[in-house]
Amino acid sequence: IGGCGGNGGISFGGSISNSASASINLGGGSGSGGSALGVTVTNTAAITTNKNAIAGGGNQSSGIIAQSIGGSGGSGGMSAGGGLSVGGSIAANVGGTASAGGTGGIVLVTNTAAIQADGLQASGILAQSIGGSGGNGGSSFGGSIGGSASFTASVAGNGGVGGTASAVSVYNTQGILTDGDQSGAITAQSIGGNGGNGGSGGSGSVGTSVTGGNGGNGGNGGLGASSATNYGGN
Repeated sequence: IGGCGGNGGISFGGSISNSASASINLGGGSGSGGSALGVTVTNTAAITTNKNAIAGGGNQSSGIIAQSIGGSGGSGGMSAGGGLSVGGSIAANVGGTASAGGTGGIVLVTNTAAIQADGLQASGILAQSIGGSGGNGGSSFGGSIGGSASFTASVAGNGGVGGTASAVSVYNTQGILTDGDQSGAITAQSIGGNGGNGGSGGSGSVGTSVTGGNGGNGGNGGLGASSATNYGGN
């Protein structure tokens, strides 16, 4: 499992002047999610998860679990500020940009022995490569008041791109028995990470003014692919 990226720092500021004022604030950038390495599992001995012998009745106790999960990207820092002046006033705020999620690694599972998994949500083989989610863009808010003129701009950060999932392959030659609800014999999934949300933006000004603000763009989701080959009797 890759580690999550750190979040950007928050930035606040303001200015007051009897002539002219200016306030500029930038939200901190964030760290990318760590990528996970590949996972390989080879099993040659029988596996039984007995619901009578496991605490919780064997629920969520799959025979084989092989997962490679990328870390989530960090979120951009928020920024906010404003200016107050008898003369002109300027306030500019920019939210931090989010980072991408990490990549899920290749997952390979080879099973040549019987598996019995008892309980709810207990797959015989669960193999997953999952891309990390992109971080959320930093929000941005600002305002200015000027006796003669004022200008305010708030730009929110974009969401991070979801991490890509790698190939998942399962090769099975023996019987697999499951008897619980939501318990597939073989579950092979390659799941791209969700794109992060764009930050919110808002601004306002009083005086002879120019005001602008925009929300950030959402990130794209990651890609994924999987396959399973089964020669087992069940």
